[in-house]
Amino acid sequence: SLPNMYFLVKLLAQIITRTFFKNVTVLGKERIPLYGPVLFVGNHMNQFVDAAMLIAIFPRQIRFLIAEASFKRPIIGRLAQSAGCIPVQRPQDLRYRGIGGLIWSSSSDVRIRGIKTRFKIDVKFQDTLIIDDLGVSRKVLEVVSDDEIIIDKGIGTEYSATYTDGFPFFIMPKIDQSTVYEEVSDAMRNGHSIGIFPEGGSHDRTTLLPLKPGVAVMALSSVLEGAEDLLIVPVGLNYYEPHKTLSSAVVEIGQPIPVTLELAQKYEESPSDAVKELLSMVEKGMNSVLLSARDYTTLTCIRLCVQLYPPDRTALSQDNYYLLHQLFSQFFWALHDDPELEHLRKDLCEYEDTINHYGVPDREVWQLKQPVYECIKLIITKFLLLILVSIVGGSFFPLWAPIRYIPAFMAERHRKKALANSKVKIRGTDVLASYRILVIIALLPMLTVFYGIFFSLAFMHGQNLNSKIATVIGVFIILPPIFYISRVSFEMIMPLTRNIRTLFYVVVSNINYLRGTERTLLHMRIKLQQKIRDLVYTKGPQVSPNFIQSFTTVVPDAVIQADNKRINYSLGEYVPVVTRAKYDAREEIL
Repeated sequence: SLPNMYFLVKLLAQIITRTFFKNVTVLGKERIPLYGPVLFVGNHMNQFVDAAMLIAIFPRQIRFLIAEASFKRPIIGRLAQSAGCIPVQRPQDLRYRGIGGLIWSSSSDVRIRGIKTRFKIDVKFQDTLIIDDLGVSRKVLEVVSDDEIIIDKGIGTEYSATYTDGFPFFIMPKIDQSTVYEEVSDAMRNGHSIGIFPEGGSHDRTTLLPLKPGVAVMALSSVLEGAEDLLIVPVGLNYYEPHKTLSSAVVEIGQPIPVTLELAQKYEESPSDAVKELLSMVEKGMNSVLLSARDYTTLTCIRLCVQLYPPDRTALSQDNYYLLHQLFSQFFWALHDDPELEHLRKDLCEYEDTINHYGVPDREVWQLKQPVYECIKLIITKFLLLILVSIVGGSFFPLWAPIRYIPAFMAERHRKKALANSKVKIRGTDVLASYRILVIIALLPMLTVFYGIFFSLAFMHGQNLNSKIATVIGVFIILPPIFYISRVSFEMIMPLTRNIRTLFYVVVSNINYLRGTERTLLHMRIKLQQKIRDLVYTKGPQVSPNFIQSFTTVVPDAVIQADNKRINYSLGEYVPVVTRAKYDAREEIL
């Protein structure tokens, strides 16, 4: 039977997602099967937050597969047990340093010898041998003696004599996962749902890691053991700055993939072929619900294109904003070798560097066109709002400051450790949000109880014990929502300050006509808008026949064409003063 504490875990997950993220949009929720056996497969970019997100938004109970190392941790382990999670031993968690060193005669030699090794004790059949210095891992086929083993294929690199004691190596033991497979099959036969992240571990890359075959093996073996109408549902967890509080997230549910009896029977006859076929379908389904890019620079360019393509101040729904992001992701993948797109990338990077230099985010650049009287009115309005949020955010700041800075400090230390121990992480930002949340879960109750005791002792002299206990309980209940409101107000201070500064630039530029900062930004932005739209319309058909039509569902073609005329007409108005002579000369000729 499933654990009956799931509702508490779900409640906690909903609190976490609603307080940590500013908004979470769910697309394709109607594709979630409410009954029958389901394997939910998702990308893994935000460690424990990924599971919390799915628990919070999915209308049915999910049992997640979780690393046994995490299952044994104090807080997350308790929550995982309450949610009915299934612990899985991961080979990388059991990896250990081998004694001695390795040598080989040639790059293709499968017979490896050891110096001061004890292979009979340390290594077993099907274990994985890892040489970190070369980035090589090989399966062990036979342990011949304490100083000789046979691997599945050659190292691929000639032995270097500089390693006089042999290459240092690590061993990753082969693990029998039959118990896990049996538990998953049992859950599938009973019509439950299982959540799994088939990449194996969390990461901060901009693409999927190679999927582990375990998800396909579980699905096929479950069907063979009697699970009827089993579906695999891909889930895309797409975060905008996943490690930052009050950021946004989009969860897209993909089309369910049926695991047929015919494919399961093929698995009996040819396991590797059936697993590859199903794994290919799963990977295709997952890629269809992800916002991916070749690297972080390309991801930044895609996000800028999404902001620059629509006319200024167009109020796109979150669904359309996400669709536009998907379209530009496809555009950059399909045309990554195109010289014109590469030139656009350079221009976008230059624009990004320029707005970062001046401290004006792209979403505020349009405000540089505002008339002076509008800017003055907005400055006054936003300054009054800044005073209000400063009072609300600053009043309780000394009380909740430990909740802001202690978790951030500890999470950063954990990030560096995780990055050093990982071969797939780029920056290690995937662990930041989870670790901060775990520290807050532990710290917040202790801090509120401490404040409650302090207030009861400091301000309730002569009161009986019951009154003091009631005060502690009252403070424990009241302070968390006050902290949250104060924190949200505090987080508004910097954006408001930056916005006031942007509006102040407009006033200054009207006083000092020779000042070129604002015109430079506006001119760069308009030129980029023209270039992006031209490329979409000229190169779009190379991506797919209906590519342009997909764009017009987000922003109608008539709107884009009208805006093109508008920005083309206004382009000369925002030319920097130092280059205006060329435009004036051209106008004289015309």
